[in-house]
Amino acid sequence: MTSRAETDGLTPSLDNLDWPFDPTDLALEASAWRKELPDAFCAEIGRRLLLAELEFSEWVLRRVEKVKFESDRNISRRSSIELNVRQDAPVFVDREGDQHWLVPLSMMRRRTLVNLDLQDEQGNPIMMPGIRLAQQFDQSILLAATATRSPTLTGAGSELRRFVRMVIAGEKHQILNSMWSFEDRDGHPRPAYLTELAADPIFTTALYRLSGNFTLYVFLPVSAGRHRLLRMAFDEPTDWEYQTASLTEEDDGGFTYRPGRAVSWYERSHTAAAFGLRPTRVRFQVPAAENAASYHFEVAAPGGVQIIEASLLAGRPNDPMRHVSADHVVGHSPTAGLHAVEIPNGSLCRAQVELGIPTRGWLTTMLVSCWLTFAVLLSVAVHQLPATSGWTSDQVTNVIVLLVSISAGAATLVAQRDFGGVGARLVARLRAIGVIATALPILGAGLLTYRNLETTSDARVTAARWPIFLIAGCSLLAAMLISAAWAQSWAAERRKKQRSPWDMADEEVQPVIDDYLKALQQYHFNTPAVGIRSAEGWHERYTWDDDKQRKAVAALQASVSPTCADLGTACALREGCATRRTGIGR
Repeated sequence: MTSRAETDGLTPSLDNLDWPFDPTDLALEASAWRKELPDAFCAEIGRRLLLAELEFSEWVLRRVEKVKFESDRNISRRSSIELNVRQDAPVFVDREGDQHWLVPLSMMRRRTLVNLDLQDEQGNPIMMPGIRLAQQFDQSILLAATATRSPTLTGAGSELRRFVRMVIAGEKHQILNSMWSFEDRDGHPRPAYLTELAADPIFTTALYRLSGNFTLYVFLPVSAGRHRLLRMAFDEPTDWEYQTASLTEEDDGGFTYRPGRAVSWYERSHTAAAFGLRPTRVRFQVPAAENAASYHFEVAAPGGVQIIEASLLAGRPNDPMRHVSADHVVGHSPTAGLHAVEIPNGSLCRAQVELGIPTRGWLTTMLVSCWLTFAVLLSVAVHQLPATSGWTSDQVTNVIVLLVSISAGAATLVAQRDFGGVGARLVARLRAIGVIATALPILGAGLLTYRNLETTSDARVTAARWPIFLIAGCSLLAAMLISAAWAQSWAAERRKKQRSPWDMADEEVQPVIDDYLKALQQYHFNTPAVGIRSAEGWHERYTWDDDKQRKAVAALQASVSPTCADLGTACALREGCATRRTGIGR
């Protein structure tokens, strides 16, 4: 690491430091085969990165996130991120002498990213570090957090550095064992060097955040300027299982969040949504909402369904009266836009939509077909009563032709559709009911063909005749179920529209919710829903507040080391930095 002021004979300062490493060469070096995992990068880098992550909303102006249902197996997220690169962003100098800012763009879950795409304003790809170099940067964040409490623990070869290396770059069992030892549980005693850090909110928060997530870093050319508009896209899988999230209050007043606990298939809301008796509720994690001063979420309904209701809720469960950013709209539409601003760091951010089947088109066609099918079957059943005259073979043939024709016509109407994917999946059970209803006349025709209808003078349904009444009864049940689904959809389409609180053109004033926990219940975020987990990282523990935020920023700003030499053993590449300071190339 060198100071631009050193060449002018001036005293080095914090804002004019350069790291003379080519980002690509550095990433390749960190990823080279080795017997040991790479050590942490410079602690001064970590200090700046941790400050940037704690103050995302102070340098990221806006994030606009658009969600689209690509298929019934995955969704796509497309985000545009407008930002001003921080004044203290680390500057790396490549072999050609070009300068690049190191910028933490987002926190991501530790899992494989699907269809990740990063582009700048011109649509050009953005340079990213390799996985090992990114892990070195994340390790440096934990060392910087440690230095605010006990700088002596960060020395080269220390037990803490090994612990940090295992948590950030180790295999899964190493990560679990390390975290269990930090938590002093499951037979893993907490070592003495972690005892002091366990009570430090800066280290604890950073540790839990990075133990399940990693930072997505990018290198941005300095020549392009500080004001940037970047685009990020990735896909997320979904299995359409109804789930319920767990938000549990702990003894210390904090909350623990656990997503994705599947509910049973016979759970009431799950069953009702499956048969169209209520809208299907889909809940999205939007953890990046807190990483910008302004956040906009837009979702487009898949073909064949419509959005009945949409909500966004962001705030701190442990500090429910702190600024709660909520948005809520009601009214069937193909798209929904939700907005949030000034979300405090350490918030639980989620959005949800309710997808319903429109009455027009397929649902109305199936409703009419089911009732016509029932009417024909009921007519056939009634005309078999003993009080009526017996049927000739020609009459039986005509009835069979009628039943077959009704079945074929109804099946043709029910099978018609102009949508697939998610829309087809949401109506799959209703479609199955329609298929069964259209097949019932065929079953009745078979009974008339092969069953001997004995004559009787007793005005009752004989054992030979009751199956046709049973078939008619099944047809009635199917028609009633489809009718209930149609009635629910009809009522949803006629609900009173509710504009967003951000819609200033609407004269109706919406009440402002100032309690996060009450908003959870009012907007039904505590109910089962189809859960779609974000590829971006979320908090699992919620203990952060404004006082901790201020103290953390102050502590990190006070922990300043202008050169690698002054950092002593806190820099794993200190000797390399010194070599480059003397002008010796790579």
